[in-house]
Amino acid sequence: MTIHSTQTSTALLSALRDARRDDAWNAFDARYRPILEAMGRQLGLRDTDAVDAAQETLVVFLQAYARGEYDRSQGRLRSWLLGIARHRIAQARTKARRGGPNDPGAMEEVIDEQTMTDLWLTQRRAAILRAAIDELRATSEMTDRTISAFERLVQGAAPAVVADELGMSRAEVYVIKNRVAQRLRDAIDRLERTYDDGPFDAAGTCS
Repeated sequence: MTIHSTQTSTALLSALRDARRDDAWNAFDARYRPILEAMGRQLGLRDTDAVDAAQETLVVFLQAYARGEYDRSQGRLRSWLLGIARHRIAQARTKARRGGPNDPGAMEEVIDEQTMTDLWLTQRRAAILRAAIDELRATSEMTDRTISAFERLVQGAAPAVVADELGMSRAEVYVIKNRVAQRLRDAIDRLERTYDDGPFDAAGTCS
């Protein structure tokens, strides 16, 4: 069975038990790498360091998982990934700020656990929103102009500004806001169930 982007984390983890399942690794990587990279950048890492920290986090998790060290009944997947990422990001920040890995005076920073959790939830929400909008673009009969208008509203632009930018009437923009919002919520509801932790409130995505 081929793994799809909409598979639950449970299905992905089950498939990852087979080392030959490159499709499972690719889907797992595509789901969590963008979140981890964005977290690294928000915590001050350069792009290259954020990419490396995310890669190392996923590889370390996969190795631990292959050894049977991950027990989902004892904690969310998010908690395991965050525990690894916290250490990797802290290492990268220490190297960047205190003379590199061979600096004898360098001590690894401690990143607050709540900070990591908050960043994860923020970036998870952003990733799901992007995926939902991409899904609407791919599967909906709505035009690119309609989706673009809604994206600008999601980004916080005022309806009057969106109308001027895209050559629409304000009435058209308000219709788009209401029409697309419900479809987006439906897509978000469906996509969020594929992730490891609980849902977020999508009611304010276009308030």
